[in-house]
Amino acid sequence: MSAFENPALAAFVARLGGERVVAQVRVRREATGFEVRHADDRDTPAEALERVSAWNARDLAQAAVGGDFRPLKSAPTLRRGWRILVRDAGELGVALDRLYPGAVADWFASTAADVPVTNWTEFTARQSGMYRITTLLGGPSLAALVAETCAPARCLKRRLWCAPSAPADGDAGKSLIPCLEPCALMLEAARARVRVEQDSARG
Repeated sequence: MSAFENPALAAFVARLGGERVVAQVRVRREATGFEVRHADDRDTPAEALERVSAWNARDLAQAAVGGDFRPLKSAPTLRRGWRILVRDAGELGVALDRLYPGAVADWFASTAADVPVTNWTEFTARQSGMYRITTLLGGPSLAALVAETCAPARCLKRRLWCAPSAPADGDAGKSLIPCLEPCALMLEAARARVRVEQDSARG
């Protein structure tokens, strides 16, 4: 799909300017396309970086330094030492979607006048099976879990979904990628927290 067929990608490229940082990567406009590299490798000579194709960028996102699996692609653990050169906006979209799945689409959605954000109470009410108990988490316990799970040290997305008693996410340490609804890791953490509280109550 070209940028012209993808309004989110077209808008991102239009607002790119010369370069832009997206979470831990820097996207820079080049004479023949675009370059994507780790933001911390900004001043590293190009010849010192491994050349990776846009289609293989997913491999970069799978493992952190040391080889540990990265279950959360927006975690601040993306390894360094590579660069991606793409010819056009379509290939840029491929690279970004492999590094940060859905990031460009979510960013574009967040620029709308009516941002489609989720409310925690409504979100958990829709859960079934073992996640139904997440409706029981609220108040200070929920606020503490949100602060812990969504902290910049854990996730670089800027949380837009709302939760009772949890303050809005600030910009400090966060990226332009928005978080429009609780992720699977947050949901699992909530389920586990409720179980712990239930076990403690039973003594």
